Amino acid sequence: MSSKPFVQSFHCEPCPTARRGTRPEGTAEVGTAHQGRGTTVSMALLLTSCVALWGCATPQRPDPLEAMNRKTFALNEGLDKFVLKPVATAYEATVPIPVRTGVSNFLSNLGDPWSGVNLILQGRLKDGFSDFGRFGTNTTVGLLGVVDVASGWGMPRHGERFDGTLRTWGVAGGAYLVLPLFGPSDLRGLAAWPIDSVASAASQVDDAGVANALTMVSIVDRRA
Repeated sequence: MSSKPFVQSFHCEPCPTARRGTRPEGTAEVGTAHQGRGTTVSMALLLTSCVALWGCATPQRPDPLEAMNRKTFALNEGLDKFVLKPVATAYEATVPIPVRTGVSNFLSNLGDPWSGVNLILQGRLKDGFSDFGRFGTNTTVGLLGVVDVASGWGMPRHGERFDGTLRTWGVAGGAYLVLPLFGPSDLRGLAAWPIDSVASAASQVDDAGVANALTMVSIVDRRA
């Protein structure tokens, strides 16, 4: 099993000076899955704003979030050592390679439509429509995405996310940031995360058990 460290070297890009804003009024108690998604987006964007207020990189503070990053890195290392790595090791030891490959293909296929949307938003129309065609091909001919037929038919996987779209639009990365469980990122990645989360396959499933199962299998599959 290949080693996948959570963090690389600490560095960051300069980010625009954050402007202090007014915090939105609190929302009512969540009663549906869609309200929960909206709350997740609002909280994540609020967190991004708060971090940006004191997390801008300057020549005097090239890594303003270093103290927090190191604590989060230590947390991630502990989670990986005691939870993720043992589970991933057991997964590799008990599940045959063809089955693991099918699981990876199935999960990747679920993300292809969102990748296509982001490619189109980036102006890469040909690649975007290719990802939509890839999804349709693998979902039908490839048995719900378990078999990656499309790659052999000239439709490679791009795996684009909203972070890449923001980068294409000229949004700076901002300060280097280590996220709990997800690892290395930056302020732009933190801002993109709630959008990617809402667009994920798990978020489109109303059954909490199925959604959680998809999320957990995806985490283990990436770590294995």
